[in-house]
Amino acid sequence: MPDTLFPGELLVPTGPPGPPGRDSTVPGPIGPQGPPGQQGIPGPSGPPGPPGPPGGGGGSGGGGGLSYAEIEQNTGLQWLGGGTIWQKTVPLGNLTAPHQVKEVAHQIPNLTHVVSVESVISQAGTWVSVPRASPGVVNIWVTTQHVCVESGAASRSDWQGWATLRYTRQL
Repeated sequence: MPDTLFPGELLVPTGPPGPPGRDSTVPGPIGPQGPPGQQGIPGPSGPPGPPGPPGGGGGSGGGGGLSYAEIEQNTGLQWLGGGTIWQKTVPLGNLTAPHQVKEVAHQIPNLTHVVSVESVISQAGTWVSVPRASPGVVNIWVTTQHVCVESGAASRSDWQGWATLRYTRQL
């Protein structure tokens, strides 16, 4: 006669116990890689970076970041022996009567060497680079204190001029 647990219930004989089940705290093997997800929205911009190094000078065209200004500017170039080359534009105002010299103070302290002088004169919509192929028309030279300009045989008193100097100086 079969055993009963409760009145009316039969106890069914069973076999031996099976192996223990998988522990749910241990992960299973890694599955295959899924497709890439959608791109999210961009994040906020980061802080600005540090300033870069100063630019070097260009070739014969000058220093790239220079301007024709009445203030002294470091060109970023070096003269023979390593001296810094500076640049400054000096307005000459109106030029002179024939064979007269006008001296304009350039206000460059401790000028040691003039590397180049680039100058132009202007009158009524005409610009002329000085010096030019006709000697004696207008002469421009530089001393330690002045830019000097001399008109040749013709009066240039209704012309204006500018001289851009590149030079070295003692600091």
